[in-house]
Amino acid sequence: MRNDQLILRANLDLHLQGPWQTAALTGTVGAVDSLFYRDIELLPIGMPMGMPFTAPAVAALPKIDAPQAYKHALPAPFDAWSLSLALRTQEPFLIRGNLATGRIDANLRLSGTLGTPQPEGTLTLTHFSAALPFSTLKVKSGLLRFTPGSGFDPSLELRGTAEPRPYRVDFYAYGRLSDPQLVLTSNPPLPENEIMTLLATGTTSGGLENTQAASSRAIQLFAEEVRRGRVPYSRQLRPLLGLFDRVDFSLAETDPYTSGSLSTATINLSDHWLVSAGMGQDGSSRVMGIWRVSFR
Repeated sequence: MRNDQLILRANLDLHLQGPWQTAALTGTVGAVDSLFYRDIELLPIGMPMGMPFTAPAVAALPKIDAPQAYKHALPAPFDAWSLSLALRTQEPFLIRGNLATGRIDANLRLSGTLGTPQPEGTLTLTHFSAALPFSTLKVKSGLLRFTPGSGFDPSLELRGTAEPRPYRVDFYAYGRLSDPQLVLTSNPPLPENEIMTLLATGTTSGGLENTQAASSRAIQLFAEEVRRGRVPYSRQLRPLLGLFDRVDFSLAETDPYTSGSLSTATINLSDHWLVSAGMGQDGSSRVMGIWRVSFR
């Protein structure tokens, strides 16, 4: 199977045998060399400065339509043919794109009949990270669990973290895939809608109340999208701009030490060591070595 976003290849080892009215389909389906690829444009080019920074009312995940029942999808006697299929990933199913990377490993069994298939098993998401404008969202563990009772509307469980400076954000998604629930917490604590604004813009709504601050943040967002190759005509420069992935930039942000305006560049040397250099509006400069300690 192949389209603009998906390449799905599989090795099939299937057996169909038995009387015409009650035949049985058994065997294995093993996915190999499969890929989901999608580029996502986070910044609507052409939108006036400040327009992207509308705070969400509540934190929520996108919903999908619940799968329709398979009743009467196949004529008799095919709908009565029994199933016993093992669905696995012989090679990881890869997720790629300008925004996210990861892999999915499947271990499913399909039973029931062709008319009413009943999946059971898990899809496991690993090595997943999403490059947000001002931080990286990393999934520690992700699981989709299928049961015969829920059919093709599995239960979802995802846990991950992001660190838009100076905050640490933890997220937990759970529930049915057709109606997922999302819990967001942060340290220091913020309301969930503020956390969504923080992930989208790198600052809270209070940091966008000033028109100049909002304009500076919009310019910085555009620069970040160019750096990550998510703006048209900047993708060719991505191999060069990728050298700056460990560098965080900020433009005209409020300096917590002097309450003045400061533009900075911070380099992550390791998980704990950072070097930050900044310049104020008055031409003053500052260089700091930072040792970061996280308490959990």
